[in-house]
Amino acid sequence: MQEFGLHHLNVEDIAQIFIEFRPYLGHCRFSNCLHLVEPGCAVDEAEKSGALNTRRLGFYRVPAQEKLRAPRIY
Repeated sequence: MQEFGLHHLNVEDIAQIFIEFRPYLGHCRFSNCLHLVEPGCAVDEAEKSGALNTRRLGFYRVPAQEKLRAPRIY
């Protein structure tokens, strides 16, 4: 049996999994936006306007933040 995980993905790949984010990806103020707390984030603005579901954004942010906290394995 194999365990499901996102450990092999980087934060940018995790954002791509959420298909409803795709229209907003690449439209943030900063090209390296991780859609967590950055100013001018198009994904965050879409959530605030009601275009994106708040829970779905939360489902993205938890593993994205965990990925950033995880030690890098080289």
